[in-house]
Amino acid sequence: MAKSSQHQIVPVRKSYCGVKSTSSAVRIYRNVDELPEAWNTILPLKHFLRTNTLLLAEKAALPDITHLYVGYFDGEKLIAVAYFQQLAVCRYHLNDENLPFITKTAWRTICGVLCPRLLVAGHLFHHEISTFHSRTKGAYESYTIYAAMMDACVQYSRAKALLIKDLPQNLVTHFQNLKPDFIRMPNDISMEMKVDPEWTSIKDYEKALKHKYAQRYRKVRSQMNGVSVSEMSLEEVIKHQDPIFKLYNQVANNQQVRLGYLSAAYLPMLKKSFEKAFRIWGFFKDGELIAFYSAWQYNGTLDMYYIGFDYESNKQHNLYFNMLFFGVETAIESRCKLLIMGRTALEAKARLGCEPKYLSTFLCISNSWIRRWFNSMSPRQEGEEWENRHPFLDKKGVVEAV
Repeated sequence: MAKSSQHQIVPVRKSYCGVKSTSSAVRIYRNVDELPEAWNTILPLKHFLRTNTLLLAEKAALPDITHLYVGYFDGEKLIAVAYFQQLAVCRYHLNDENLPFITKTAWRTICGVLCPRLLVAGHLFHHEISTFHSRTKGAYESYTIYAAMMDACVQYSRAKALLIKDLPQNLVTHFQNLKPDFIRMPNDISMEMKVDPEWTSIKDYEKALKHKYAQRYRKVRSQMNGVSVSEMSLEEVIKHQDPIFKLYNQVANNQQVRLGYLSAAYLPMLKKSFEKAFRIWGFFKDGELIAFYSAWQYNGTLDMYYIGFDYESNKQHNLYFNMLFFGVETAIESRCKLLIMGRTALEAKARLGCEPKYLSTFLCISNSWIRRWFNSMSPRQEGEEWENRHPFLDKKGVVEAV
């Protein structure tokens, strides 16, 4: 590390109340091999920000993504480190075909003329990780340091907007009260299920469901006739790299908003680096891979990650819902206490028995024209019907009121 560093140094403004020294500065690096020797020494073991983990995303060559590694220094002493992603926003990051004409035209003009950059304080393709670490113990001082790092990165990258993804809970109040330009994103929800410790198989989960939900479960599972599911080894993941990537793209291209795309090498690289913690299952029909789903397993948690499936096969085999049920089954068999199913398809996951975990994501748009366009867009969010889904019997087997 730090062989031929060409990093950017940004002095910290004195207006930050948490800054105790006039020699404080933010240093921004574009490559892992530029990082100072002290980078790893201030981090706990196995922390996401350690250089061996950061190098993975660099090697995966994620499309339209630039990586920024940021250090906060008091003189020459490294106090805090953070990871940012810069996304070169392109037209294909939003499915604009069904948008109103004026909205569609505005979006295409923004992408074509302004070529906006989105700065992300966090990781677009991962959650439940920490992308900021400070030696300081106080939340307010950590806030001032992180805010200074963000301001320096916005200045350096000339980004039109800053997205703070999955902000640490102890910093949320400070950003809400002290950063009025930041909008807290509404309905930023992760769906999660606490796995009943009494469940030893998927049959126990089925017995815990109310009648209509159990009927639906059996109907969905019956549609898997002719489809086999097996966990894939590293060798199998590498062998099926191309079909996995094609199935992922089928799902990604059907999303309304897709802030960035994976590269073909990304999932195989994760499997190679985290062979036990990162798991991938394949759904096969007549020897052909028609779907896959991936998950992280750690500390008694199964955290569902990226999926992919063939949409034509989904019509016959209900692959998406079967993958959700298979996630429940895997969590039970792995003796996990918590199943994380993520931010999408809230109602579908509520029907399985998931409950919401409210997350903290903030957005600040500096360009006034883009900000007006963003605010004028009609929100296209799911209704609140999912909140009325209560699929489980109570512990005595009595049906709760719906």
